Amino acid sequence: MSTEDPLTWAYHDDFADLLVKKDSKVVLRLLETADIALTFARALVAKEYERANAMLSDDLKTSSTPDVLRTTLEKMIQYAGDDSEWPTAVCVVTALDASDMGGWVRKSSDDFGWTYVAINGDGYCEAVAVIVAVQSGRLVIRDIEWGRP
Repeated sequence: MSTEDPLTWAYHDDFADLLVKKDSKVVLRLLETADIALTFARALVAKEYERANAMLSDDLKTSSTPDVLRTTLEKMIQYAGDDSEWPTAVCVVTALDASDMGGWVRKSSDDFGWTYVAINGDGYCEAVAVIVAVQSGRLVIRDIEWGRP
């Protein structure tokens, strides 16, 4: 992908601005959280729902089967029309490290971070926001919020 065309960037410039203000350890955790969220969103857009499901926590895998992921994504972008209007880009907009999530009501002791990823198509922008947590020694998505706020 070209680094000269902002439409192909995987990270929004607001996310880059956020990173330069953090210490190096937090930046590494933010990048790891963002990478998981970006990979998940890319799998959804590529219609690789089994791969997206494999990234989920054990509890979320059960309630968010590959069919549920497909249906939820399709409902989220249904106003876009047919497959010719399928999302064409995903971009990490912002993220939080677990140290930034102290006051969150939904925070769990195993939470690692949170990321908001835009899912864009021709004339629309939707999103998924995910909470990444540590489960059995690996990072997984434990919660998904669908759609832009």
